[in-house]
Amino acid sequence: MKTRLVVLLFLTTVLAACQAQGPAGNRADFRYQWLSYLQGDDMRATCRADGPDRLRLIYNADFNKEIRTYDLFIADGGTGVLDTRRWISSGNLISLSGGSLSSLLDGQTGQVSLSAEQVFELTGLVAESGFPGPVPVGASLRSDGYFWAGLACVDGVFGIQVWQGDAMREIRFAGLLESWDPIAAPLPAASSASLPPLSSVIAANRRNKDASLLYYEAVVEQAAIKGRWRS
Repeated sequence: MKTRLVVLLFLTTVLAACQAQGPAGNRADFRYQWLSYLQGDDMRATCRADGPDRLRLIYNADFNKEIRTYDLFIADGGTGVLDTRRWISSGNLISLSGGSLSSLLDGQTGQVSLSAEQVFELTGLVAESGFPGPVPVGASLRSDGYFWAGLACVDGVFGIQVWQGDAMREIRFAGLLESWDPIAAPLPAASSASLPPLSSVIAANRRNKDASLLYYEAVVEQAAIKGRWRS
């Protein structure tokens, strides 16, 4: 309980803001950027005691169907900016409906300004959801599964949390993010259905001659998510 309160205090009193470093919207660039983003490599690179604190929440709702990301940056006085992104599938592409070529390749983006009270509310719900509680070390994450990942740099300390399966019932912040998201699209319902071996999923994709789908898997460590692409 003490650890949660300390982290909540830090998250709600950040003094510096920074620009979002999310993956490029172009679908072709995902293979080079997504795992780095999921692992929080950009956050680690700037995570120091005298640097800005950051919070990132990622919803993987079957990678080849929909992804939602939320990066929270807090300014002087406790107000914040929430950078939101959404990539959805259209056929076999992560895309944005809209009718143009660029919209078929680029994700939807939006930003919303948060008051200090709203920042406090969101970080409080993240803490209530179990961040930075016991991390499911050794858990396996799959691109075709459903999970939330949380990453934060707080007072120079980098930490993570992952929710999947039954643990997703502990999440308290999803509804609030959905209500604030300027993209104004509901979050996909989570699925806990059993998945076949990833190798068989990839093999079926090859038989269908569909080269556009991407697959990855990751292992959860105490303070890291280590991912790799599968082909």
